[in-house]
Amino acid sequence: MQRYIPNPSQVRAKIEQIEEPNVKMFCKALYVLCATESELAGIPSRKENAYGPKRNDFSLSQYHPQGISRLKADLIYEDKLTPKKAFAPEDIAVFTINMMRITKRKAESGHSTLQRLVALPLDEEFEPWTTEIRDYYMQAHTNLVFNFNRRHALDHIRLNRNFDEFGYSVKHPLRTKQGEQSKGEKGILELNKYRLDGLRYTRRLELKDTFGFSDYELNVFEGTMNIGMPKPYELYLPKLLRKNPNC
Repeated sequence: MQRYIPNPSQVRAKIEQIEEPNVKMFCKALYVLCATESELAGIPSRKENAYGPKRNDFSLSQYHPQGISRLKADLIYEDKLTPKKAFAPEDIAVFTINMMRITKRKAESGHSTLQRLVALPLDEEFEPWTTEIRDYYMQAHTNLVFNFNRRHALDHIRLNRNFDEFGYSVKHPLRTKQGEQSKGEKGILELNKYRLDGLRYTRRLELKDTFGFSDYELNVFEGTMNIGMPKPYELYLPKLLRKNPNC
């Protein structure tokens, strides 16, 4: 089978076809939250760590936009939308995600856990999966939202070959015969097998290509950059408040 790089619509459609509800929701959360498996899985797998959320690791809030989009401005001009409604606050869900970081002196200090906040609009026109994930958090029968390890989800998609035709590109550095990385070479692109980590790759593309995220905004979304704001998601939320053509 010849693998290819899928677009966000194709990945979302494949996730919807997953038969086991828990695995489907796990993949939806991995995707929209741009998360790793260890950040969502509640049970450790082998010698790996798990930092999965508990049922109270989310909150409902509102975002008060400081301006309006060009689309809303056009609707106001056409008398299809009132200014009051255009500036109305948007309901959002804010998810707290634990991230594992390895300290510089791992042998002495071990691991440290940081947290990042990811906010998503609840309006299904913008993101249809936010409400589903919110309900899944609220209906969790245990303190852990995803009460299984990452291997459970990985084995399921492998057995059912959910993403077998997909791949995602990774740049591998060129190396000399001695195994050292060649200097001044760009490396070669290869297609990796599309597993759970591929969901994050496609989500990044969606955030950048569909919603126009800059690298800076994407880093804030993923939690790799701390901008010192109590609500860092307010930096990128305006870009998420638009109809997603991939859904």
